[in-house]
Amino acid sequence: MVVNGWAWVLDRYGPDARYYKASKEARRHLRGIWARNENIHPWAFKKRMYREAKRGPDQNRQANLFGYSHQA
Repeated sequence: MVVNGWAWVLDRYGPDARYYKASKEARRHLRGIWARNENIHPWAFKKRMYREAKRGPDQNRQANLFGYSHQA
């Protein structure tokens, strides 16, 4: 997944150097998630979604991150 640009390499898990090399190559060749500039770390995305859910549906419609409402 790292080679194809679909995974982040997290330092806290002490990954092998091969993962860092694969991540660097994926970024350089703009593969997967690296093909777009709007990348957001997964933990930041989850935090944003949590805060949005806490606000309630009316405020979520105005502050939606993706320009659409996931409300039915």
